[in-house]
Amino acid sequence: MGRLGPPPSRGRKFLRPLSTLLWRLLPPLLFSFATVAQAAPFAYITNQGSNNVSVIDLAVERVVATVPVGRSPAGIAVHSLTRRAYVTNPDSKDVSVIDMTSNKTMARLPVGGGPVGIAVAPDGGKIYVADWFNSRVVVIDGGKHQILASVRVGKAPAGIAASTDGKRIYVANRDSNNIQVIDTASYQTLATITVGDHPFAIALDDKAGRAYIVNVQSNDVSVVDLKQNKRIATVAVGNTPYCAALTPAGDKLFVTNQHGDSVSIIDTQSNKLIETVPAGGYPEGIAIHGKRAYVVNWMDDNVSVMDTDNHKILTTIATGKNSRGFGQFIGAP
Repeated sequence: MGRLGPPPSRGRKFLRPLSTLLWRLLPPLLFSFATVAQAAPFAYITNQGSNNVSVIDLAVERVVATVPVGRSPAGIAVHSLTRRAYVTNPDSKDVSVIDMTSNKTMARLPVGGGPVGIAVAPDGGKIYVADWFNSRVVVIDGGKHQILASVRVGKAPAGIAASTDGKRIYVANRDSNNIQVIDTASYQTLATITVGDHPFAIALDDKAGRAYIVNVQSNDVSVVDLKQNKRIATVAVGNTPYCAALTPAGDKLFVTNQHGDSVSIIDTQSNKLIETVPAGGYPEGIAIHGKRAYVVNWMDDNVSVMDTDNHKILTTIATGKNSRGFGQFIGAP
């Protein structure tokens, strides 16, 4: 089922799980589903090993604040409209709410189980949390911070994404090998779509009517037609893919390969692999802003900045310990 972080045999530093049961079952957490706000000058990076979030000013490409959160933060969803960043903390079984204007934690929301993936409705009215252990999605009121619903899903839900019209959420059920499409008004399941082996992250392209599902065990990406609710293509990538992010034009998909220390780039028009390029140690989360891809490296405690045109690493930004960035981590306060 995987473990937290790399095996000790890799010859690099190894972090012991903070919650042995959770991390023995759960592979290094991924997001990605990763998308980017249009004018988003800050990145919020979850640091699982130091229990905090590094705030990076993308204009100057350095950390400008460090925000303490819960234990072993993993998932992140930044919402520029409400100026809130929501962080899942699997080991403390809660969600931290960060005020992006002050870079301070303003609330801790208990959800139980093992919160992993997280997404926010476009209007900020609802927060959706994938609860790994309890096979459910917890729906939280974005204003009152109260639990509104608990929605049954498949086994070990991880990545989660909300449609741009707010009418649907998409959940990657890792141990059921499918994604679930849920109506956000009735919380009824509209479709269940079989994908690859152990789906973990979702990158959503509503405009093109497609979803890209990252499958950690089959080392590939499933391309799903959202109108037909079926898989239409499979693209092989690197070893243990973890997260994915689309360019603003939607013409390329960048996929982190956690055990390959690399990033695979896919042409979304042809659904063909363009190339796989070296990245940092154990790359996990990824998000794109403008012509820059920000790759979060768990092993190296940093973020690599990649040019999305030539696929070259431009610089690296030091963060906290064992950075993850599983989710939509770029936004404007």
